[in-house]
Amino acid sequence: MLSILIPVYNYNVFPLVEQLHHQLIKNNIAFEIICMDDASTEHYTSNSNILNFNNCYYFSLKENIGRSKIRNQLANKASYPWLLFLDADVMPVSSDFIKNYVGFIEKSPKSNVVCGGISYSDSNPPKEKLLRWILGKKKEAVSLKVRSNNPYRYFFVSNCMIKKELFLKIKFDETIKSYGYEDILFAKNLKEQSVKINHIDNSVFHLGLDDNSTYIHKIEVSINTLKRLYKSGVFDKTDVVLLSKFHNLNVLKLTKLIGYVFSIFKKPILYNLQSRHPSVFLLNVYKLGYLCSLKD
Repeated sequence: MLSILIPVYNYNVFPLVEQLHHQLIKNNIAFEIICMDDASTEHYTSNSNILNFNNCYYFSLKENIGRSKIRNQLANKASYPWLLFLDADVMPVSSDFIKNYVGFIEKSPKSNVVCGGISYSDSNPPKEKLLRWILGKKKEAVSLKVRSNNPYRYFFVSNCMIKKELFLKIKFDETIKSYGYEDILFAKNLKEQSVKINHIDNSVFHLGLDDNSTYIHKIEVSINTLKRLYKSGVFDKTDVVLLSKFHNLNVLKLTKLIGYVFSIFKKPILYNLQSRHPSVFLLNVYKLGYLCSLKD
């Protein structure tokens, strides 16, 4: 019935698999759990213990292939008609996590895509991880009502279930080899094909918070990815809020000026983003300024 697919990179995924396996056995569900390691540079010996569980598999790639291609490969290996994609650094909030997903598709058999949502701990992390936590709490851990009213905007591949037949028709864009925006593009393709995304209250905690400097670097990489996709026509100004703002500045011929101003204020902004009180507003300013500073 259910193939759970987990890409792994430099993370101990064993506790997640253990919890999922327990829930699957408890609810007597036909399943497989497939983990695929994308050529990690850090190795966790406990990950090999996954093979001790029935119907659980762990594969290691020799070369890093990226977030899009590895999910496509996982789907190709899957045996069951429903695929549940999870990131390695999440943990179900509910002990009925699997039961909730299965219950939904049993009641709504014509559904194709179901998203459970993302949650964050209410306990403040260390200062060096505050930025990712604050952004996640504000931008990702939104209510079911908000997600349901904006179903494509709040599609997160880190916790979603999709019919295999549909997924293999769309797939993730393997030209996106760097970090960022592969799930937004996937949601855009779903929307263009009029595929409904259902949202339910079945979230996972995002546990693997990047430290501030790593997260800022990932943001910069993702914005480079975004600009490439924009320039190639894959995204237009309506697909991403940041692109809409960038387009408006471009029409006013202000992008170079904003890029120059950004270069002056970059260090003070970074100081705030790595402080005990990082500002989401300044993070948005940083993203827009960085995008404007990129050369064509």
